[in-house]
Amino acid sequence: MRAWMLLLCVLSLLPLAMAGASQLPQPDAGVEAYRRGDWAAAREAWSAELAQPELSLGAQARLAYNLGNCAFREGSAARAGAWYEEALVLDPSLGEARTNLDHVRTLLGLQPLDRGDLSGTLAIALDSLRAAQWRWVGLVLLLVGAVCWLQASPSRSRWWRLASLACFVLVCACLLAGWWRGRSEWPQRAWLVGTGRTELRSEPRDAATVIGDAAVLQRVDVVDEELAGWIKLRAGPVTGWVPSDVVFRPR
Repeated sequence: MRAWMLLLCVLSLLPLAMAGASQLPQPDAGVEAYRRGDWAAAREAWSAELAQPELSLGAQARLAYNLGNCAFREGSAARAGAWYEEALVLDPSLGEARTNLDHVRTLLGLQPLDRGDLSGTLAIALDSLRAAQWRWVGLVLLLVGAVCWLQASPSRSRWWRLASLACFVLVCACLLAGWWRGRSEWPQRAWLVGTGRTELRSEPRDAATVIGDAAVLQRVDVVDEELAGWIKLRAGPVTGWVPSDVVFRPR
């Protein structure tokens, strides 16, 4: 009798155990495909995951980094570099993406981001801050400047006021940097992934006049959508048409 009761208890708990097992996290299909060397399957899995809504910026950056690794394994260094650029836009502190981007830039004949000198290191450190972090730095400097202004007295007002003025100037610089970083985080981002320099033409055809050129991995602004295999974009001060296959847009 007791054996039957025990068996009934086990059977009654079996559906709960199966439900719990179905809720366990499944292995990442992209990771599994990448480990076995199936780059195309890994790319498809990570691309589908990146298209999911409500992903955090960190998760999006990691997926962009993974897709860059896939592109490099598939033999497209320029496209890999564009994915690493996208990862750094989403998470500027992602060191692996910056390291791989420098490697790709070296392969493409471009100057690496980390030049090894003090100015390059400082530029990387400042570039690793997001828009919200720049605003927080500006707020802290504003508070410091206000304290310096309040501490000013007739006997030492000059130095305290100079310190407060310097803080306020730095606050304006932080707000400008935060605005620029926020602009770079806008969803419509594109990079050139052609071989060498890409010619910009006045019209969407091969025989049109060349009005400028742009380097590989240069970030551009898309002005007009694809027209007969051409895309109109802005590269620095020049606006022109380029073949659509040399433009990489992660979204």
